[in-house]
Amino acid sequence: MNDAMSFTPAPRRRRRIASQRRVLWTGINLATALAGAIGALGARFTLLSDGSATAEALQAARARLDEVIAEQQAIGSELEKVEARLGAYERATVHPDWSILLAYISRVGAGTITLDGFVLEPVDGESERHKAYTVGLNGRTSSQNSVTEFVLALEQSKVFSSTELIRSGRGTSGSFTFAIRCTLGRPATDRDEGEAE
Repeated sequence: MNDAMSFTPAPRRRRRIASQRRVLWTGINLATALAGAIGALGARFTLLSDGSATAEALQAARARLDEVIAEQQAIGSELEKVEARLGAYERATVHPDWSILLAYISRVGAGTITLDGFVLEPVDGESERHKAYTVGLNGRTSSQNSVTEFVLALEQSKVFSSTELIRSGRGTSGSFTFAIRCTLGRPATDRDEGEAE
């Protein structure tokens, strides 16, 4: 499974999946129509088998039946490819909508903070059901107070289970730089300790 982070907004991902599902169902409907055509040919063979059918008509009907079967097999293999593509696409794109988190962090620091970096990594050893992520933020601002206010706002938002100021200091251009690490979700060790109590 692909663990890459997806910043594509959820509505766009849903539209893509819906489009691929329409293609898949079109193929299924076509295969069903072909199966109906085969049934109609079978009924025709039964009607012609009362002795009035000529050998040529029977041969032509068999040839057409072989063509229909070949077409159905081709559509079946095409459907398998579409299903495989759709499955791969869903595995690669069905992630939390990280664009919401990024927009939220931007709003928290709006007007005072300039973000230079945003790193999102899954915490090792986490199950898919209880996944935790480390969010790394670095940037700059005009004062040390702005850094402190930003860290406190992130902490008080309750979005993150932990918020930690890693580094803060005066930059070369007179601005203050910072690095912050947040945890989104509770890592397994924290959950185990909480449950043990």
